[in-house]
Amino acid sequence: MRWIGFVKVLMVSPLYHPYVGGAETHTRSLAEGLARLGHDVGVITDRGHAGQAPFQIHNEVMIARTTAFGLKDPASREVVRWEVGLYELLDDVGRCLERLRAHGHGDADVVHAQGQGAYLPGAVLARELSVPLVVTSHETLPFDDRLGRSRSQVLHTFPEIAKVIVGSEFFLRQALASGVERDRISFVPYGLDADHQEPAATRLPDAPLRIVSVGRFKPRKNQLALVEAVRRLREEGLQVRCALVGRYDASSKDYYDTVVNAIAKAELNDHVTVLQDVDDAGRRRIVARSHLVVQPAEYEGFGLAALEAILAGCVTIAAPNEGFQEIFGRHSPLLAPDATGAGLATKIREVLADQAAYAAESARLREIVRCRNSVDNCARRTAAVYEELTAGRG
Repeated sequence: MRWIGFVKVLMVSPLYHPYVGGAETHTRSLAEGLARLGHDVGVITDRGHAGQAPFQIHNEVMIARTTAFGLKDPASREVVRWEVGLYELLDDVGRCLERLRAHGHGDADVVHAQGQGAYLPGAVLARELSVPLVVTSHETLPFDDRLGRSRSQVLHTFPEIAKVIVGSEFFLRQALASGVERDRISFVPYGLDADHQEPAATRLPDAPLRIVSVGRFKPRKNQLALVEAVRRLREEGLQVRCALVGRYDASSKDYYDTVVNAIAKAELNDHVTVLQDVDDAGRRRIVARSHLVVQPAEYEGFGLAALEAILAGCVTIAAPNEGFQEIFGRHSPLLAPDATGAGLATKIREVLADQAAYAAESARLREIVRCRNSVDNCARRTAAVYEELTAGRG
């Protein structure tokens, strides 16, 4: 291949638009940012359900979706279930590659696997196309999974992997702990589009205070602590409304039920609302109409939902985990003292008591992340990694 300044990128991601979440938001933002720079971007992802189109072009990105393969009859004894999960997926991925070719996305110059669930199909595609493989892990706590540390280490030994891109210091440490040599890692800060909005107002309403929190329902996201914070504040006489925006998956349904039951037990059904089926535009509207964004997660690899709220001009407070400390600054006044309901309630009271100071700090932080975490910056630096890997190839 002769290097001419633009690349054909094939991204492989377990989920993509219209799904939302940290990994999905990053992958979509990067793909569309690369497309705006003139690169040719195709994505292979899961179809998820029959209502999704097997192929579409969205914001200049070609998307080919696997056909929701799986066991037609779970009770059947005529299939080897392990083989279905691997061989049928790869067959499906191969058909997606053919679909992209048929619509004009020629063979890629580089494959970029987003998330450990995409490493294996990404490696197979890179081998098939004889191109470099770039990988980006989005798993916040992979070592906590059963066999997770060994899984992470083995996946990073694939010989097709030419470069590991990380978007935060948290994921840099994780890659090193997975056995990746430092010279194989490129640091490219995560990026999001900044909405052209004014910084948050210097006054919050006396009542009711509308709080929003965005994130998938799972234990580490810690929505239970925010429910407890709302309960404490209302017991003190504050009129507080809270919206929890996010979905759950099969592995986190129990936690979602626990949160819903906690809301009912605290008699907060009229004051805490759970919103699951919200698209990107709807989420942004909800955030824009809220007075305060609270992100209570105990663990984050970075925290794109918090970054999005900051860029939208909202006063945003968060628990003091590693990922949020990287966004806000280790000693930021916008960080709660801890991730408990009591700690979150304390920080909310402090914001209400000195609104002008916190609004000013939010505006200052917004200007910092607008430069550091822009999509354009992320896309350009990622493209530079592709160029480095591709320029010397024949």
